[in-house]
Amino acid sequence: MRKFTVVLISMVYITMMSCKHNDDHNHDDHGHSHEEVSEHTDHDNEHEHEKETEEHAHDHSVEEHNQDEAEEHVHNHTDEEHNQNETEEHDHKHEYKTAKIQLQSFHQIIKTSGEIINSPSEEIEVVATNNGRISLFAGLAKGVNVNTDQILFQISGDNIIDNNIALRYNTAKADFEKAKSDFERAEKLTKNNIISEKEYEQIKLEYSNTKYEYELIAKSYKKGSGVVASPSKGYVKEYFVNEGQYVETGQKLAVINKQSRLRLVAEVSQKYVHNLPEIESATFLINNSEKAFDTESLDGKLISYGKSVNSKSYYIPVIFEIKNDKDLLPGSFTQVFLKGKELKDVIVVPVSALIEEQDNYFVFVEEDHDKFQKRHVILGDSDGTNVLVKEGLSAGEIIVTEGTYFVKLASMSNELPVHSH
Repeated sequence: MRKFTVVLISMVYITMMSCKHNDDHNHDDHGHSHEEVSEHTDHDNEHEHEKETEEHAHDHSVEEHNQDEAEEHVHNHTDEEHNQNETEEHDHKHEYKTAKIQLQSFHQIIKTSGEIINSPSEEIEVVATNNGRISLFAGLAKGVNVNTDQILFQISGDNIIDNNIALRYNTAKADFEKAKSDFERAEKLTKNNIISEKEYEQIKLEYSNTKYEYELIAKSYKKGSGVVASPSKGYVKEYFVNEGQYVETGQKLAVINKQSRLRLVAEVSQKYVHNLPEIESATFLINNSEKAFDTESLDGKLISYGKSVNSKSYYIPVIFEIKNDKDLLPGSFTQVFLKGKELKDVIVVPVSALIEEQDNYFVFVEEDHDKFQKRHVILGDSDGTNVLVKEGLSAGEIIVTEGTYFVKLASMSNELPVHSH
């Protein structure tokens, strides 16, 4: 029995050890599998992370590449625009313009010379208001601009008995004050029928006369001296006295020009005497200037033309009155184009369309886009701005009106300047 018990215990012990070994083995296997899975997962994650990093780096490189390309494109585009702008600026330096020829009206022209003068109606004389020694206001000179009522001269009557301004002023003031007092008293008396209506009217008239005389003298009196003011706004055309000179009442001291109107006087040969009644307007050029003026645009009108000649001049004057312009100076000589009989349905081109070569005139006629033919023309009268074409052009043709000189140069080099309609 004891032997059996020992054997049984041994078998139980062996069985227990065997189970423990299996448990440890299974546990090790399980741990190993978990480790392998974890390492594999980490490896995959690392691989994916590297892949994402590479993709991100690749995307970043692509973006940088695209950005570089964009910047390069913008830079190139900017350079192109800059070059284009430079080209356009270069091309636009010498533009030319064209226009289609249409039949229109024109006038027969009498070309002559003339002069700009002051209009007599614009000049006002300034005269002395009393006797005395004269003083000129500071800055008085020919051409000086003045305003209405601006003082030009002072005339002192000191030590002068005849027409003494101070004496006249004091006398006029006293007479005015007495007449005023009498008139105010008469107004009260006439209300109470103390004086007659006839007597009242006589006192009233005396008061009006003394008031007018006093105000007139007071206007030209200042601090013991007479003053002379400009009667109008304008400029001093001329003055005729010197500082300290003795002057008398009514003596001419200066001339003021109102500066609003001028006159154009054209001298016409006698051979055009029969054409003068047809003249209504004119254009003219000031010497050394290319600017053309027109009497119509200057609100001008024909004043008169001469009906006879004299031994001093064999020319007939034709006179226009025109509005003053800042570019017109009295005394300037002019080229005048008097407009006579009207011509209808004729070909007229601007003077700027012409090219002169050895006393012959040419225009550029458009044959195709930016393709021109140089054509000889026969001219008629000119008014300084436009010219009549007798031969060489037809209505409907297109010609260069401005920039003809540059078209001529360009045609020689086969490069036309920019066209501006």
